[in-house]
Amino acid sequence: HPIKDAEGRRVEFPDDASYARAVAAGETLGRDDWRRQNVDRFVERMYRSVKEAKPRVLVGISPFGIWRPGHPPGIKGLDQFAKLNADARKWLREGWLDYLAPQLYWRIDAPKQGYEKLLGWWAGENVLGRGLWPGNYTSRVRRDPAAEPTATTWEADEILRQVEATRGRAGGNIHFSMKALAEDFDGVATKLAAGPYAEPALVPAIRPDDGPAPAAPRVSVAGGTLELASTAGPPWLWVVRSRGG
Repeated sequence: HPIKDAEGRRVEFPDDASYARAVAAGETLGRDDWRRQNVDRFVERMYRSVKEAKPRVLVGISPFGIWRPGHPPGIKGLDQFAKLNADARKWLREGWLDYLAPQLYWRIDAPKQGYEKLLGWWAGENVLGRGLWPGNYTSRVRRDPAAEPTATTWEADEILRQVEATRGRAGGNIHFSMKALAEDFDGVATKLAAGPYAEPALVPAIRPDDGPAPAAPRVSVAGGTLELASTAGPPWLWVVRSRGG
């Protein structure tokens, strides 16, 4: 992110010499486009290099939650495309990653950075069906349950609403940070365990060759015998759990 010196003046990124060398070698792109091209090339090369060396290793990137102001309409905030020279939408659309975790660190009802609006936009840009796991600012939850929520301190129910809003749009959530869960800010870990995280869940399929998740088996009980039948071809493995009483 842009930084400032002791006098409050913006410090320019120190790439004068390398840009001058590029121009001398025939580069015609402007400075910002050249910077974005460098980052794009790095991201693509990193992804392809990892896949050549160890195809099963997953590559993920967690960019700033807003690609550009106005996307979707009404969204305002830092322009990462222009200010950070990061075209995260391009990386997702080109498939230069296995999963994207945009940092959606705002409330659901934030007027200029609404969580659901941004999540819906990123989901719409996921044209190749890569893993999409939004980052949630769980550490914003107030430590003291008696304290009044503010713009920067939330009640635990805000995170529960965000998790519920994610379902059907993305494969899961990434919580920042573990401290809020370990110390159970405002009971957030307890409420998650009793609510949306009450049941175990499969790890989402996110590699291109994983295919869709298998359908649930057909279950029938007759004469004290439990029968399971696959609806999607022969299964490799069954995991069966029964509960009585």
